[in-house]
Amino acid sequence: MLKTLKWIAIGIVLACVTSIAVSGTLADDDADNKRLSIVHLELERYGNGLTEVIKGKDLLPVTDTLLNKENVTLSQEFAMVDKNGNSSTFEVSFSEEMYTASNALDHIVMVRNCGNVTGQVRTWFAFEMGDLTAEEFEAAVVLNRNTDDWEWSNFEYGVLINGERYAVVRAELKVGLKAGEVTPPSLMQILLHSEVDSETAERLDGNYDLKYMIFSHSQAVSDKGAWGEIAKPWIAGQNNTYPPQ
Repeated sequence: MLKTLKWIAIGIVLACVTSIAVSGTLADDDADNKRLSIVHLELERYGNGLTEVIKGKDLLPVTDTLLNKENVTLSQEFAMVDKNGNSSTFEVSFSEEMYTASNALDHIVMVRNCGNVTGQVRTWFAFEMGDLTAEEFEAAVVLNRNTDDWEWSNFEYGVLINGERYAVVRAELKVGLKAGEVTPPSLMQILLHSEVDSETAERLDGNYDLKYMIFSHSQAVSDKGAWGEIAKPWIAGQNNTYPPQ
């Protein structure tokens, strides 16, 4: 018997940019003119290059029951204008294993250090889970994550953001990010498993608006010991918001 699959338009929400000084405060400069400022990048493939993530794509179950990967090398030069109107260019380049399945969606998340000192970086992700249980979410949603360069936390399930339930996870870069450099990707792709049916797809879309929401938010500090001064963007047991307060 053929299964009827319900399409979901995926709404990618661009993440916040967090600028944190060496002192750990939300300032631009400290007394020594040391500055840690980051830019959060959300990209997808465009030929052999990269472009900003395009909103409104359809998230459909993949057609492949076996999920194979191939090594992909991508490179792109980007232009940036800072708050003072100064323009600059920087290159993003990496090689990673990417799923080849039809309907796999690219969501390549990276962070650039625009400051003048080395920083520690982490990125938080929140994936809409509707009324699915943790086990049902894990069976339905497949993430292509970089575990070589990033340390991933366990998921927290059922975290409320804007009144809806999300699965929240944190990725922390294993090494310091030097001034001017770009991290390797943390998240690379999102897929719906080939066995996802119409009922599961509807339940995954928590507010039934035919959009699947992904939130992400990057943070930086001057050293790992300062993470205790920086609040989590979304906390279990609270009614959180996006953008984070």
